[in-house]
Amino acid sequence: MTDPLTLEALRALLDRNRAELIAQYDAAGVGIGKEGTEHVIVIYLLSEGHHPPAGATLEGVPLKFVVTGPFTNRN
Repeated sequence: MTDPLTLEALRALLDRNRAELIAQYDAAGVGIGKEGTEHVIVIYLLSEGHHPPAGATLEGVPLKFVVTGPFTNRN
């Protein structure tokens, strides 16, 4: 996919869908990343069991899944 969305538009897309993505994938969090020259939405998974099949997208933007487990605050 060429990168049709500006970074601002991609942030807005993620903001609109953040809660749904976290709930749908039982995720620790979500963010924006790059694969080569292409922007992707990164889903930080709590476990491998919630990993969807390859090729998932959100409105044409690829989803990248990374198993991180829960995030912790180490202050």
